[in-house]
Amino acid sequence: MTKKTAGGIALEQESADLRKEVGELRGKVRELEETLDAIRSGEVDAIVVSKGDSRQVYTLNGADHPYRALVENIGEGALTLSRTGMILYTNTRFAEMVQVSPENVPGTSILDHVCPEHRTEIEKALDGIVEKACRLYVRIRQGIGSLPVLISMSPLSSDENTKISVVVTDRREDESRIQLQARMLDAVGDAVVAVDNDHRIIFWNEGAAMTYGWRPEEVLGHTTMEIIVPELLKDDILKIMAQIERGESWSGEFLVRHRDGHKFPVHRIDSPVFDDEGTLIAIISTSHDISERRRAEEELVASVQEKEVLIHEIHHRVKNNLQVMSGLLDMTRTRSRDEYTKSILTDMMLRIQTMAQIHTRMYEGKQLGKICLTDQIRDQVVGLSEIFSNEGRKIRCQITPDEVFLPVDQALPCALVVNEILSNVYKHAFIGREQGTIGISVIEENGRIRITVRDNGIGLPDNFDISRTNSLGLKLIRSLVKHQLNGSLTFMSRNGTEISLEFPVTPAGK
Repeated sequence: MTKKTAGGIALEQESADLRKEVGELRGKVRELEETLDAIRSGEVDAIVVSKGDSRQVYTLNGADHPYRALVENIGEGALTLSRTGMILYTNTRFAEMVQVSPENVPGTSILDHVCPEHRTEIEKALDGIVEKACRLYVRIRQGIGSLPVLISMSPLSSDENTKISVVVTDRREDESRIQLQARMLDAVGDAVVAVDNDHRIIFWNEGAAMTYGWRPEEVLGHTTMEIIVPELLKDDILKIMAQIERGESWSGEFLVRHRDGHKFPVHRIDSPVFDDEGTLIAIISTSHDISERRRAEEELVASVQEKEVLIHEIHHRVKNNLQVMSGLLDMTRTRSRDEYTKSILTDMMLRIQTMAQIHTRMYEGKQLGKICLTDQIRDQVVGLSEIFSNEGRKIRCQITPDEVFLPVDQALPCALVVNEILSNVYKHAFIGREQGTIGISVIEENGRIRITVRDNGIGLPDNFDISRTNSLGLKLIRSLVKHQLNGSLTFMSRNGTEISLEFPVTPAGK
């Protein structure tokens, strides 16, 4: 075995180090050659040189970049970004927008030129730019002020380290248009507020200052949730925004907060504003304080409720008095031995009972001013059956179950007419017979009521004429139908008697 001397070992180590250094130099040469090829082909916009913790960006403006002449004349800001958002190239228009010299823009981050409240949006857009291009309405710095812009960002390839093309569009005209529309609405005296897509206030008129107590300079840039705090559920907010995004206006009422802390109701209308491409750029809201209207409505409701209680109490007392009168007549009737007197007292008692039933329904009913005519007729049949059943005849009565409602000023004369007709049927239709049938139908069609009473009794006399009768009951029927119901009455006598009453329904209170 040959032993290496110390000098031989050192020589071999030096040779290995030289080979490694040569390899590194060849790699750098290849990298420089690739960079030069990229510069010649126009694939490189800038070269970034790192010096410690700082970076120097050198932009390339050679004749192999003919597209630069195009982007310098498009009238909009144009940028090329690295994947991290560093600006590799800017045209003159963007430099003018941010009021920075063109040579000082490359090497800065796009985040340096965006107003703080919008930086998070840009960061999210950069993170997802490979999967999806984006358009953002933001504000960029402009000296000591700011400028509303639309930023359109698109990846130049699907590579993870792709460069990003950015177009920056001045949207001061859009904002001016929104303010003009808001000023036009200012003339109506309502609160007019315009917000951007982030619900940040961009316009606040004098009407809004009067309504909510905040001056424009105190609220611009803040969200409406921060200022007036509408008491809306999250689901309601999502529904409203969905309606706005469909291009529809929304209106509604809710509680808001004044600058001094007190809450009050407003009626608000939200209307969308779109740009020429159909993108929602703002929402204009008009609102006004409805506290006085609400108070008036509450007072009106309270007044109506008080009147309803009073009316119910009146009907209750009238009903009680009529029932007392009916009871006295019934006591007198049962003690009378004269059939003629007894018949007159019975008729009077039935008429009073009918009026008492109407007032009972008015007292107990949920629909103030309306009476269920079918239920009223059922009660009348029950009362008549109890009175005339003592005569030994079995009379069966069938009523059509349809519900028909009448205003009280028609319900009372109608019930009295039905009472007179049924009383005559019970007393006269079945003379000499042990049983009989009465059929009653109530139909409402085309704003008219038709009540038909049929019986299978002995029928009417051949020479019957209601206009010439001396009967008090029939005279009452004729007067009520003609003068109070504005209706008509027809009689048919065939296998019994059929009497039809027809009249128009009038609205309650007419």
